Amino acid sequence: MYERVKKLVLKISVTQINGLPQKLSEFSNVRVLKLQYQTYEGAFKDLIQLMQSLKKLIKLQFETYKQNGPIYSDQIQGLLQFTIDNMKELRSLILSIHHPIQLRNIELFQRAQPIIITVKVFHKTQYIIDTRQGIREFF
Repeated sequence: MYERVKKLVLKISVTQINGLPQKLSEFSNVRVLKLQYQTYEGAFKDLIQLMQSLKKLIKLQFETYKQNGPIYSDQIQGLLQFTIDNMKELRSLILSIHHPIQLRNIELFQRAQPIIITVKVFHKTQYIIDTRQGIREFF
């Protein structure tokens, strides 16, 4: 029914992503997804499950809309490494969060196709990860 949808912007405030992958799997050909969500325990695991259900994505943007507890660097690092290793079609990921993070040891060499990942904190760029040029930290 939704096979022709190529771009999907969810402007609603998603409190829980859990269950969303099953609903969005009907949009199997979505190429661009923008999603605002509220952080909660297990949110990054749910984001990975969501990404697994949408294999044709080329541009993805996740934005936390509410400062709700800490965001842990290791969870974001896991999400970013999953993206680099498994989302072969994805060319751009923008992750907007409310807390600065520390990234360590992200492996870029496993990826054949380039991807640019931008991590923003309060709309200011903290990291740009380019699989061709490496990781740049801005603050």
